[in-house]
Amino acid sequence: MRFDPALHSVLINGYEIKDWAKGGDAISYTYNTDAGALAMGSRGNGVFVANQDRSTTLTLKLLQHSPDNKFLQRLSAQQRNNLKTFVPLTLAIRDLINEDRASGIEGFFTTLPGLVRGDTANDTTHVIVFTRGNIVLENGVA
Repeated sequence: MRFDPALHSVLINGYEIKDWAKGGDAISYTYNTDAGALAMGSRGNGVFVANQDRSTTLTLKLLQHSPDNKFLQRLSAQQRNNLKTFVPLTLAIRDLINEDRASGIEGFFTTLPGLVRGDTANDTTHVIVFTRGNIVLENGVA
């Protein structure tokens, strides 16, 4: 498989996020719950109960002084200052080499970034939950 961060598109409300921190987990997008659970009876009979929760969590690690941080912090301030008028976030992710893609609707910030300083470059982490998401993984380029 091949991967190039420059060929990975992440759009939040149509704005492209691109100033990724270094590391293998700069972008993480996962479902919040399992697809379902198996309920077993006392006689060994079972039934699979599907979970209709399609919510997802996006975690982004960005360079500390990136314009992308300013964009996301402006949105999170809008959410915190007036939830009534805040327009929930949308998400579109696409791996342009391997054709993996993901999406999310009705997104809200949960964990806000803090301030970290030291003798190396520091990451800034944003966490956003979506009420409904979808992830499609393809075969990828061999």
